[in-house]
Amino acid sequence: MRRLLVGLVAVVALTGCAALPMDREVRSAPVDLQQGDDELIPAAPEGPRAGDTPEQILEGFLAAMATYQRDFPVAREFLVPSERALWRPTDLRVHESSVPRPFDAKTNSLRMQTGWIGTVGADGGWTPAARDAQVGYDFKFVQAGKEWRIANPPNFLLISDASFKAEYLRYDTYFWDSSDDYLVPDPVYLPFRGNVVTMLVQAVLDGPTAWMKPAVRTAIPRGTRLTTQSVPVVDDQASIDLDGIPPDLSYNERRLIANQLSWTLRQVPDLKQLQLLSQHEPLQVVKDQPGSSVQALDAASNDRAEDGTFSTNAYALRDGRVVQVTAISTAPALGRLGNGQVQVGSMAVSPVPVSFTPAGGQDTAYADRYVVVSPNGREVLLVNPRLDKEAKSPTSALNYNAPPELIYTGQRVLEPSWDREGLAWLVDRRSDGTRIVALDPIQGKGKPMVVKAPALLTRGLQAFKVSRDGIRIAALVRIDGHNRLMMGWISRTGTPQIGGIRELPLDLTDLSDLAWSSVDQVAVLGRDATGVPAVGRVSMDGRLVETTPPPGTAEPKSIAAAPGLPLLMGATDGSLYREDREVRWVLVDRGASPVYPG
Repeated sequence: MRRLLVGLVAVVALTGCAALPMDREVRSAPVDLQQGDDELIPAAPEGPRAGDTPEQILEGFLAAMATYQRDFPVAREFLVPSERALWRPTDLRVHESSVPRPFDAKTNSLRMQTGWIGTVGADGGWTPAARDAQVGYDFKFVQAGKEWRIANPPNFLLISDASFKAEYLRYDTYFWDSSDDYLVPDPVYLPFRGNVVTMLVQAVLDGPTAWMKPAVRTAIPRGTRLTTQSVPVVDDQASIDLDGIPPDLSYNERRLIANQLSWTLRQVPDLKQLQLLSQHEPLQVVKDQPGSSVQALDAASNDRAEDGTFSTNAYALRDGRVVQVTAISTAPALGRLGNGQVQVGSMAVSPVPVSFTPAGGQDTAYADRYVVVSPNGREVLLVNPRLDKEAKSPTSALNYNAPPELIYTGQRVLEPSWDREGLAWLVDRRSDGTRIVALDPIQGKGKPMVVKAPALLTRGLQAFKVSRDGIRIAALVRIDGHNRLMMGWISRTGTPQIGGIRELPLDLTDLSDLAWSSVDQVAVLGRDATGVPAVGRVSMDGRLVETTPPPGTAEPKSIAAAPGLPLLMGATDGSLYREDREVRWVLVDRGASPVYPG
């Protein structure tokens, strides 16, 4: 029982490195920004006892594996002497609770097999296991003298889901898109008892996780490492001393490095600023201030990394017309979309800045640009407001009465998406095969780029949305009669291509719609294990899932989401609902297929 309790509260510390940190010092106490490395609270798993049975040896080994110690010395005590120096696990596998099968005296083995939930790699990234996957291992035992020991330790660590949830937290490390314009979050899982500052800095130095690597880049030169074993923190400042920074590195590259680290370290409570050094010498990170190596975390140039949007407008469809959605009602949208001259089957909206010159000087407002799909799914139109630069107010400056522009002709186009680069993304389910196209209706004059996505196009696409930072996609794909949630990344080197497709196994079934609620979270509609309709929020790695029931007996059909804004849900009976913190859902009006700009 003592060993079981140790295993349930233990932690295995993973940092971004080539393998699990067998020989790296990692704090095992809750992080104290003032705590020095000589104040570590050691982990104390229990080693084997004289006369332990094979069952007790395995129980102790599993508990010791889940309790981080430098080089896992206690876990090695459960192994035969010849394996102790050779054992080097490469990843951590999270499993459902399990009890090993009875000891097989004929083979001197114990079989452990249970549901496999996912894997944390050496880079800290989470990979969900395939649906209904099992993780199993046959532990072989021999007697060393009179004591049983494990002869074949696995090349991975095992931890139960309950222990993983209790001991690990998700953090975002940040890397640049291919144009160095956007900072992109890349989630990693780290033990909450560890030195989170050091682990986060190390994770950034080690680069993006294997899954995100094809879609992002780091400004940190290859081979850069910390000059110290841990990052010292004094008061509210972390001092990051790096080795491997070229002496002629430009100010712009230094700024990119500082911003990656600043955005990553913002997640650490009470940490306010960082100092960047190269082999003990200050690195300038503030423009026109030589020697200015200190940067406030909240003053770091965001380079459009924030997940906000320029518009809080919301829209929906009613009888083929576009209506603008307020907190308590709807009203016809401006121009041809609102008066019915243009019939709409689905749409995407993008906020764009416009300048006008009212009395007293120039001003800027944000207009909503529409890409709309006809009810038969064949025509895609651009509705772009015309601007009266002499108007006295933003509302009167915009004219939506101009005829729409035909930008694409297809056969069965699904609901479109905009990204932050101004590209409209379309999925055309054609008789000769599904096609994904991206087009810039303004700068690119509507010329479509066919997107390579072989792992996705061979399946039945039901819904497709591009994330708000334009780096990831979420899709509903029909497999074996069920819609499955898929996630992938977008590489923008040359013609955009989609890769890294993987399923996020959910307990929700009958998935019907999805929308990005932030750069790393998707809202989905489906049913829970009991068949009751549910609205789910899913992290982009599928690890975190929160569900909310819909209002009353409403059957959800469509969903809209945006950062910091309430969900909008269209029901099968034509009702439109808005999420509310106090009463959960509020009936707004009649409406369908709601969207937020973004």
